[in-house]
Amino acid sequence: MIVLLFIFNFQFSIFDCSAQRVSLDECLEKALESNFSIKIIRNEARMDKNNLNYSTFLPTLEGTAKQTQTRNDTKTAGVALNWRIFDGLEMFTTHEKQKELLAMGELAVQQAVENLILNVSAAYYNVLVQHHKLMAARHSLELSNERYDEARVRYKIGNRSGLEAQQAKIDLNTDSSTYVRQKEALKSAYITLNKLMNTDLQMVNYVQDTILLGPQLVLGTLEQKTLAGNTTLLIAKKDQKISALDLKNARAVLFPTLDFNSGYNYNKTDTPSSSTTLNRSNGFYWGFSLNVPIFSRLQNRTKIKNAKLELENTELSYQE
Repeated sequence: MIVLLFIFNFQFSIFDCSAQRVSLDECLEKALESNFSIKIIRNEARMDKNNLNYSTFLPTLEGTAKQTQTRNDTKTAGVALNWRIFDGLEMFTTHEKQKELLAMGELAVQQAVENLILNVSAAYYNVLVQHHKLMAARHSLELSNERYDEARVRYKIGNRSGLEAQQAKIDLNTDSSTYVRQKEALKSAYITLNKLMNTDLQMVNYVQDTILLGPQLVLGTLEQKTLAGNTTLLIAKKDQKISALDLKNARAVLFPTLDFNSGYNYNKTDTPSSSTTLNRSNGFYWGFSLNVPIFSRLQNRTKIKNAKLELENTELSYQE
């Protein structure tokens, strides 16, 4: 349900990092709204939806017209209807495959959204971690500066040797370098998050500084939900079904095909040099044609073997 809310609620204005803090949910909404990969994979799912139709069951209808001018004037025209009635059930398995491809496309969109949510969440909390590290580095730098000031004062009044002041200065320089590096690490973490949201890379200091803990996880429940709803496993299952349908299609070529043909032809030939100067014919026709595969140079046998191996591979991928 959370994923669906992220998908359909994209009302998000560009935030002003100096005016307000931004929550993780707002970052996720911004990323889902502007991420180009999500838009591309949604379009691919729409293409799968367009491919799901009943075209494999429908006949074809073609109209033709032709005129040839030599010594004779020939005109031909016609309409032809071709309808494959039986093809070894390939049309049914093809339609079923289109359904599975559509379902797989929808799962691919879901997986892309889940991965984006995962990456944005990781980047968001990495920013928080780097924030806290910067605070710790700043605190260490402040302490080192105080120690150095104290050691220098004591050295001037003769209570301490110069070695202590030199060591304090070394520690101060080290903590200063650590603080500078941590500032760069925080900036880099923000850049990673900004890339995922497709926004200004230089935006900083807009992440809230509070980590909200979720409910405690139970291993058994997680295992059950993983097997039942993990998107990668669901896609692998769909891949198995598609491979099984491909095997059926490969076997369909072993069956004969039955076609119904019908149409209307018109033919007119004008021959001035002949005693019969005009020849004209027209009429309606219909009939059936049966094609029986006898030998195809073992190509069909090879396709079936490879389809079986592909089905086995998809089963192995699911187990893996």
